[in-house]
Amino acid sequence: MRKLLRSLLGRQPRTRRTYEKRADDLFIPFQLECADIRPVSGDRQIASFTHPGVFYDVSLSYQTCSCPDFLHRSDFPANSFSRWCKHLMAALSDEGAFKNIGEWHKAIAEAGHGGPFSAFTVTTERSQVFLLTAGRNPDWINVLGRTRRKGEQAHQASGSIREFGWCISERRWSYGEGPPGARELRRLMVQINEIQYF
Repeated sequence: MRKLLRSLLGRQPRTRRTYEKRADDLFIPFQLECADIRPVSGDRQIASFTHPGVFYDVSLSYQTCSCPDFLHRSDFPANSFSRWCKHLMAALSDEGAFKNIGEWHKAIAEAGHGGPFSAFTVTTERSQVFLLTAGRNPDWINVLGRTRRKGEQAHQASGSIREFGWCISERRWSYGEGPPGARELRRLMVQINEIQYF
């Protein structure tokens, strides 16, 4: 896991108050296996989200899908977000499989795309806890973080969890919008040069 983290980070991240901290202390691997999923079974056809008139065969029992994306996911174990393409995620969600899972897993499930291949939690001394996930696009990292309620500072954010995008090559937030605490988190994000998870 530390090898994966070192390939995720090009060099040791630094912030104003955490110069002495190592990346291994800031980026904690997050478990993508979901033991709390409610067992569901049956077969379904799910419409393609990008190609009108195209349908994919989804097996909830075996957690498989006939879509091209599943070819990259089929070696991951059942009940793992890394195995689930967006069609499997939609079918599992429709059947209530995610009803009793933890809040970070639920946020991944509700994001509307296939599950990530790797994930890390990260926090600094002046920010909330964030969940960083990496999917098939090697240039983007999804950042899940809490929204701020009225009167809260960034490190106190306790609102709903929302997804933000970070572009590695351009070192910027998608649509120029980052989560509460984005300035502090950005100091770490600019250190990421590439994602390697295969």
